[in-house]
Amino acid sequence: MPVPWWRDNRKLGWLIQLVAGLFILFAIALLLGNLERNLARAGLQLTLGWLNQPAGFDIAETLLPYRASDSYGSALLAGFINTLRVVVSGLVLATALGVAVGALFILLRLLQRWCAVELPPCPLGNGRLRNPWV
Repeated sequence: MPVPWWRDNRKLGWLIQLVAGLFILFAIALLLGNLERNLARAGLQLTLGWLNQPAGFDIAETLLPYRASDSYGSALLAGFINTLRVVVSGLVLATALGVAVGALFILLRLLQRWCAVELPPCPLGNGRLRNPWV
């Protein structure tokens, strides 16, 4: 006997995702409409023309030549290049640190095994002979 759609978990999952997706799209459309009305009331437009306007600020460290008279687009590009530089250096340093810590743990494990083989057992509190290095 087939299960009705309102009791089928797979179909209900798809339905809930569809309703949630439509709700999110409706909320985005509502927010964009509100933004467009408020910008029109202020006499502004929702364009990317501001990218060509002069930025008017300096960026201290950048790989690209950048001056305060350059555009916002150039400033965004310089900032993106700076971000990539930090990300790549962070990845390299994190990888080197991970390899160093991993090598240290391997070395300590080998040292522990060597100590367990080479060092004689010693008595501990309960009188039995036991190797403390294991």
